[in-house]
Amino acid sequence: MAYWFQEIVGDSEFESAKLNRELKHMGHGLSNVTKALNSLIGKKPSLAIQTKKSGSSKQARKKYKLTHAGVQKVQEMLQGA
Repeated sequence: MAYWFQEIVGDSEFESAKLNRELKHMGHGLSNVTKALNSLIGKKPSLAIQTKKSGSSKQARKKYKLTHAGVQKVQEMLQGA
């Protein structure tokens, strides 16, 4: 879904809440989208990065972006590699 927002729709970044909302509409919602995105950030090389955070609480709205490595990984998955 992040790939869709970034590469197909053309959004430069995406909000975690919007990402999970769309995943839920497709029947694949995450119980903790931030944890899933942090997992992608923790990969070597990082598959995603956090670009912004609005607010100071843990529940602050966060924006993310797939890295070049993240985009390549999705393209490999789409090709069945």
